[in-house]
Amino acid sequence: MMKVQIQSLGVLMVVLLASTATGNIILPSVFLPIKDVNNPKLAYLGNFAVTEHDKQTGKQLKFEKILKAEYYFPDNVHQFYLIFSATNASTISNKYDALVIENESNHSRKLGAFEPYLH
Repeated sequence: MMKVQIQSLGVLMVVLLASTATGNIILPSVFLPIKDVNNPKLAYLGNFAVTEHDKQTGKQLKFEKILKAEYYFPDNVHQFYLIFSATNASTISNKYDALVIENESNHSRKLGAFEPYLH
C-alpha cells in the first residue's frame, strides 16, 4: 500500500513539473507558440472567449486584440491558449487569458477557462 502511494506521488510530481504556469491557467508543456497573432482565426477565437465569458458572467467586455497565442492539437481536439486585451463597459482596457477548446469531429467549441491576466 505504501509503495503504491509513493508511486502515485511520484507521478503527480512529474505531472506538476511538466506543467507550465502561464498567467493563472496552468498548461501542459506541450503547447506551442503561434507566431502570427494577427491571424483572423485567433481574433475569432478571442471574440468567442469574450462572448462566452459575458454570457456566463453577465459582464460586458469587448474583445480588442490577441497579444499572444499558443496551441495544442491532440487528435481531433484543438486547444488554444490566448492572451488578449478587452475593454469593459467603461472602455478601460485590460488583459485576459483564456483556453478555447474546439472539437473537430463534432464541430463544437467551448470556453475551458477565462481569467484576468496577471503578468
